[in-house]
Formats: sequence, C-alpha cells, structure tokens
Amino acid sequence: MNEQQLVRRAKKDTEAFLALYDEYYPRIYAFVLSRTKHRERAEDVTQQTFVTAMEKIHTFTWYKPGSFAAWLFRIARNKMVDTARKESKTYPTEPQKMERPELTTPSVEELALEVEDEHTDQQHLQRLFALMEELSETEQELLSLRYFSGLSFKDIAAIMKKKPNTLIVAHKRAISKLQKRLSV
Repeated sequence: MNEQQLVRRAKKDTEAFLALYDEYYPRIYAFVLSRTKHRERAEDVTQQTFVTAMEKIHTFTWYKPGSFAAWLFRIARNKMVDTARKESKTYPTEPQKMERPELTTPSVEELALEVEDEHTDQQHLQRLFALMEELSETEQELLSLRYFSGLSFKDIAAIMKKKPNTLIVAHKRAISKLQKRLSV
C-alpha cells in the first residue's frame, strides 16, 4: 500500500494510523534524537509528534509522494521548539556543550551512519554531536534530516521550505566545515 492509500485509510480509521506510525517512527525518532541529543526527550517529542499527527490527520491534504513525511517532520520540528521553550522557562540555565573526545578521524558520513548501529561507540556519537553544535541551526537541521532520517534533498526542501539546490550547496559547505574540524 502506498503513502496516499495509508493516509486515506488513517483518516477514516485510527487503527490504520498504526501502519503510518510503524513506517515513520524510526526516521522521526532519529531526527529528533540527533537534534535533542537526549533519548528520553527524543522519545517524548516523537510521541507528541505522532499524537498530534493522529489528532490532526483529518486536516492533512496529500498532494504528492513524500508530502505526508514532510508534514510529520514539520510537526516534529514544531514540537522540538515547543519543548525547548517550555524547558527554558522551567530551567533557565545555560545549555551545556558536549565535550569533544579525542578519537580517530572517521568521515562525517561514517559518524552519521553509526547512529543506526546499536553497537555504536558513544564517544563517536558525542563527538559528532559536539561538532554539529558548532554549525548553524540550519546546517544542523539539514545534516540531521539527511543523515539521521535518510531523507532526500527534495524531501528536506519540502520540510525546510527551501529550494533543493540551495540545500545541496549548504550541505556541501556544512560537510566541509565538519571535515575540517574532524581533522583538527
């Protein structure tokens, strides 16, 4: 069954929404985890994303393949912003930067792909996250969507509301910045 059919069924039957949940949960969770860097917070935000999606699915209009995924990722982005605002009001402290451990120098792509591996060396992930914190918010989000969620530039363009070619150039620049920092 394709995305459009799944969405159509989910609009009529909440049980059918489980197929969409199963399909998209890993990608949404990976994206949120790469941005929040905190497992429990990522789980909460991901759950909030799917609760909101289920409640609002009747408002979703399918217009092309990938549009549902873009809609979900926008909800996830909004939930992360909401969570950050609530936490900043509750805990007005300085955000903590992750330490940058000294390790061998794998490529950025190798580090990003390790997120999917259950046996990933946590130091590699911490190093990648620490390096990514030195990038702009847009660059961090772009790399998270590309590597942790496995999205195409076309899908990312729909989520970030930017042109794919602009994102390709921004991606190359961000990777170049990370590669320079990895070799330091």
